[in-house]
Amino acid sequence: AMKYYREDLALGLADEVPTNTCDLATRQHMVTYTVSFGATGTLTPPEDDPCFLNDTTPIPVWPDPIDETDPDLRNKHRTDDLWHAAVNGRGLFFTASPPEDLIEALKTQIQNIISRSGSGASVSVNGEELRLGTVLYQASYNSDDWTGDVTAFLLDPRTGEVLREADNILWKASDELQAIRPDDRRIVTYDGTTEGITFRSTQLTPAQKTALDPNWETDTAAPTTVEKIVDYLRGLEISGFRPRTKKLGDIVHAGPLLVGNTLFVGANDGMLHAFDAVTGLERFAYVPNLVFNNLTLLTRNDYEHKFFVDLTPVAMRKVGDGEITLLVGGLGKGGKGYYALDVTIADSLDPSTTEATVANMVLWEYPRQGTIDDDLGFTYSRALIVRSHVPHPDDASLPEWVIVFGNGYNSTNGHALLYILDLEGNLIKKIDTGFGGDNGLSTPSLVDVDGDFIVDYAYAGDLKGNLWKFDLTDSDPTNWGVAFGEDLNDDGSINFTDGDAPQPLFQATNQPITTKPDVLRHCERHGFIVVFGTGKFLSTADRSNVEVQTLYGVWDYGDDEDDSEFLGSFDRTDRTLSNQPNNVTLLKQIVVNFTTISGIEFRVLSDFTPIWATIDDLDGGQNSNPGSEACDDEVDNDVDGLTDEADECIAHAGWYFDLPSDGERVIKDPMIREGAAIVLSLIPNDSPCSGGGNSFFYEIDACTGGRLDFPRFDINYNFAVDNRDRINIGTQEAEMVPPTGRGFAGILNPPAIIGGPGETEIKLFSSSSGAVEKVVEVGEKKGIYYWIER
Repeated sequence: AMKYYREDLALGLADEVPTNTCDLATRQHMVTYTVSFGATGTLTPPEDDPCFLNDTTPIPVWPDPIDETDPDLRNKHRTDDLWHAAVNGRGLFFTASPPEDLIEALKTQIQNIISRSGSGASVSVNGEELRLGTVLYQASYNSDDWTGDVTAFLLDPRTGEVLREADNILWKASDELQAIRPDDRRIVTYDGTTEGITFRSTQLTPAQKTALDPNWETDTAAPTTVEKIVDYLRGLEISGFRPRTKKLGDIVHAGPLLVGNTLFVGANDGMLHAFDAVTGLERFAYVPNLVFNNLTLLTRNDYEHKFFVDLTPVAMRKVGDGEITLLVGGLGKGGKGYYALDVTIADSLDPSTTEATVANMVLWEYPRQGTIDDDLGFTYSRALIVRSHVPHPDDASLPEWVIVFGNGYNSTNGHALLYILDLEGNLIKKIDTGFGGDNGLSTPSLVDVDGDFIVDYAYAGDLKGNLWKFDLTDSDPTNWGVAFGEDLNDDGSINFTDGDAPQPLFQATNQPITTKPDVLRHCERHGFIVVFGTGKFLSTADRSNVEVQTLYGVWDYGDDEDDSEFLGSFDRTDRTLSNQPNNVTLLKQIVVNFTTISGIEFRVLSDFTPIWATIDDLDGGQNSNPGSEACDDEVDNDVDGLTDEADECIAHAGWYFDLPSDGERVIKDPMIREGAAIVLSLIPNDSPCSGGGNSFFYEIDACTGGRLDFPRFDINYNFAVDNRDRINIGTQEAEMVPPTGRGFAGILNPPAIIGGPGETEIKLFSSSSGAVEKVVEVGEKKGIYYWIER
């Protein structure tokens, strides 16, 4: 059992085997599970620590069944040896006598087999350059007991590899938290309306006590049910409640956020945790009032997994009037609302800091208790904290700061809306797109077009495939709205019924947009290219959906004063855009080569060149529009794009690339870096060794949608990215071109990026299998480009 646990049974395969509580090995190996049918040994396995995870659990002296001369004792030692094999093989051992015990033992073992540790969120690093002492922080979860962890790994200062040996693991948050007495933890919450309070049974509001125990006012037991629930949530094991091996709950979609020297991460134990990034000690924890109605579920022995604080927060240092570091987080799958903390003093918290002091860091929650907002859905959208064009009420020379987010999914009203709050959590503006039917707006991308550090526009997608542009350029928030087609009624409300109702910049029909787009200035013309992908992975039904999903880059050429300059819906059959001339289309890029190198699949995209032809705008003084005067509007123009991409009649208003694998989709935010669109796609499957799916990592020319001219990936693993990192695409000329996409096992999350050796950079991806994948590629250009002596 030990031999085949320790040996890598398939040296040619990457070490991507998911882990669980007892088994932390990622190599290909055998795990041993044993059952004794009615026979008992001389040793009794510890019920509370069967895997010997705690240093305080003594490891027994294992008897030798071979040398024992007493037959009865030899048989008992053989049973002991069954347990020994399970311990060495990192499996489980059970003694079963009646059939019912055997059934339960097999159920538990099967659950242990399928419950492997995974990670559903991005990693963080403590710097921008690879050096001695660079640390990677990875959040993870175990589905066997729904515990979680944050682990601090040292990175190899030469290669960027994650060093997983015990000596290079700086700390595990679950271990540090386990050592703290529940009463010594600093845990706070929000009273629902005005202020932060300590998370103590004596300090909770009547509404919070009712959420924990509807009969709390008549409960005369000592301790009361409310007291027991609060103590349990603080980490005390309570008889009759669900037993836990660790206090720290599972962390699925909320990635660790490093602010200064404090690491913030949301967990499904109902808390946002703040850990010391150096030691792993918990500085404090925050229980949103928004999750109180579900907290009692965590105590139940029949607990079925529930999400609580399931979204990565954001933080911003607000300068100017009243400088603070503001942290804003949502609940993701855990609920419908946002919370805000002032974390300015987080790094300076020490053992002498009182819980009441931490409670003062709590600012607000939206919506406040007693307020119903039927437009707000499950808060999947990350909030953004930015300056606005609104002047500060106390000093008109300063811009007012605002918080911007999409309304998320499954709201009561089912529309897609953009929300803007002030820093006190008060609603400034909701911008309703008017598109309903179980719709919702995803995370927006905010754009400052003139470099004054003030937001001008927001771009965001919805579940119906609409890409919206919101105009936030006015100093009066009442004038903020959808950039195109908006027609106001006499009372200032939006008219959703006539032909001038709000219009999206672009419509990808029946292709949901659940990620944040990214934006760059057009490479040759005025305006912007907005890059986004389609697809969703929000429910079990989504796993089997194999409809074609697409990566788009569309041209926003519109003038502020012209609300009619949107692209319209895209007809994939003839590639026409509903609000453009027939010859204005999107350029189609395709995969021209699939290649496997050392067991890794690479894809090469075409490099067709867009035709950015324009015609003069008939409205004087406005920018030109996509189009070509070489075409006669009466002629049925060829807009196929594949038969003759140089057709002089064609004008492109962007590009698209259909993801080639069945079920392939984009559910992670794309990013644009050095002119390249960095995109992760997901291909769901049921393989336990890939964490539920595979991924492709693409680097695409953001302006054309095609392959880049120079290699980006180190495909020969020599820690340099050069002309040797090219692929023969099989043409007669034996053309060697850069690869565009690289396959991975597991569902990858957006990378942490650090500068690597030479002119390289390293992207580190947390995988659903629990592994951290590394890609070495061309680094971002940094430093001084020129200087002027005056």
